[in-house]
Amino acid sequence: MITVKVKWSKAASAQTPDGAAIRRRLEQPMVYQTALARIMKTRAMAGGFATPAKPFKTRATAGPAKKKSYYISPHYAAALALGLQTKFDSSAEMHQIAGLRAAGRASGKMWQGLQVRNFGSKGAVIEFGGSSLGSSSTRTAISRRVQGPQQRGGKAPKSIHQEDGSVKYRRKPKLVRNSEKAGRVFKNSRVGLLQPTQNEYNAIHAAFLSRAGQVISEAFGRKSPGGQSGGDPALYNEIMKGFK
Repeated sequence: MITVKVKWSKAASAQTPDGAAIRRRLEQPMVYQTALARIMKTRAMAGGFATPAKPFKTRATAGPAKKKSYYISPHYAAALALGLQTKFDSSAEMHQIAGLRAAGRASGKMWQGLQVRNFGSKGAVIEFGGSSLGSSSTRTAISRRVQGPQQRGGKAPKSIHQEDGSVKYRRKPKLVRNSEKAGRVFKNSRVGLLQPTQNEYNAIHAAFLSRAGQVISEAFGRKSPGGQSGGDPALYNEIMKGFK
């Protein structure tokens, strides 16, 4: 089952009249946004997005000028089942070897941070919270202390640090804020991970009209017509289920 975190602010969670008032006011927005978040997560994990993605880059920009490469950290390589391979000709090659056809779901950890939260008493928002493993290869050059050139005036030469061509990786994996990772996906592929499709917009509209019809029917003591008038049926049903 696809899960999405629902997070209320401290003020909204408070067991006070004001807290209860915020929860009542935002009950419907939270239901709509939570349903939409679940559907978007399901769609994204299957490789579907609201807009087509740009192809992965086939040119690398890191490393020596004569031979640019695309690097990832050993921790990230392990998460993608790439073994010890951390160097590739390009981002496109790395994603191809890892069997990834869509951006934004390499390890799936970012989507585990998907959450719906209220902002004050004004509404609800879908966002990526928390942090997860980043792909960046954070390395430090290994240097050794050697004797420097002879100084003028007979002064003793100073020792200097000289790189020996080796590198060492940081021991702990580098964590990156999930919101930042989503921003990088948009920058590189022009895909808004949390952008609804037109069918999803239509389903929200249909659910809103259906809910309004129920309220009016109940007010006049009539049976609600019910039914869906358009849009994504899965999202429509998810929204209506949230009000039962």
